[in-house]
Amino acid sequence: MMMVFKGKVLKNERMKKKNAGEISISVLALIMSYIYSEKNHTITVLSNDRGTYDFIKQAKLKLVQDKMFERLESSIITFKSNDFIIKEIYMNDLILEGQDIYSIIEFRDEKRVKFTKNALDSSIEEHDEILNNEAFIKNLKDETFNIIF
Repeated sequence: MMMVFKGKVLKNERMKKKNAGEISISVLALIMSYIYSEKNHTITVLSNDRGTYDFIKQAKLKLVQDKMFERLESSIITFKSNDFIIKEIYMNDLILEGQDIYSIIEFRDEKRVKFTKNALDSSIEEHDEILNNEAFIKNLKDETFNIIF
């Protein structure tokens, strides 16, 4: 199967190809998870682009339908977005002296975040919503807040 990337010509006459970077990262992650699946390794992708998460999830769903790639079903690919890293800094109390959470998220953009948190009955609620910085900080204070992407 040949992939054709549509794009536009830049000033330097190179072709800018939409989503080529995310697709390249996705293919690399899937190949690595396939190679290391029998060793129970986890592949972690650091990306702030939701497209990478979506591409990997969709590709994995399609590939495992082929017997040749059924090993991928048990392979693990995890993600760390910028929001995930901010949450790690906050939860592990790694904020530098003289700074606070507001100085860390100063450059964070409002964006769609996929996350879970506990409902009142302790069941797990899955959310996929746009979080501005205020809502993000409010969720950070909830110990059951887990960022998927």
